[in-house]
Amino acid sequence: MQSKGAIKLLAVLLALACIFQLSFTFVTNRVERQAAREENPEAYLAEKWDQTVYNLGITKYTYKECKERELNLGLDLKGGMNVTLQVNMGDMLKSMAGDDNNATLRRAVMATDSIAAAAPETDYVETFISQYSAISGNPNVDFNVVFPDVITSGGTNHAAVAAKLKSEAQDRVNNS
Repeated sequence: MQSKGAIKLLAVLLALACIFQLSFTFVTNRVERQAAREENPEAYLAEKWDQTVYNLGITKYTYKECKERELNLGLDLKGGMNVTLQVNMGDMLKSMAGDDNNATLRRAVMATDSIAAAAPETDYVETFISQYSAISGNPNVDFNVVFPDVITSGGTNHAAVAAKLKSEAQDRVNNS
């Protein structure tokens, strides 16, 4: 309990140091807001570059020095950004198959991509399964062979294969 005063003093000193460091950001923001009101903001900032804009009485700082000492704000604090993540189902199916040399798979994905581009409301996985079956010439394709790490049983039952591929695709999208 005897160090209570020292802890309070340390907290006050730390708060003052934070305010001092943050003050450079406030000063540069003030100068930049003033520049935005001018007819030629770049010329205004160039003029202020070597002029004193922050006078603490003990020391003076130019705009350049303040700019060097200001806190760098990330995009989230400057206004942010938006990111849209799109999943390419064809690439995802190719990665699930794990066989880059499967020509039937590549052709089925290309055919499915064409169909999906023309009719976006189609079910990609169902369309892929029917395209793969048509291109391979085998209506009872064993998808255990095509997707050995995904399909564990019922590899020729297209409904079960579609359900498993959709589930795996959803898991991968969620992990992204």
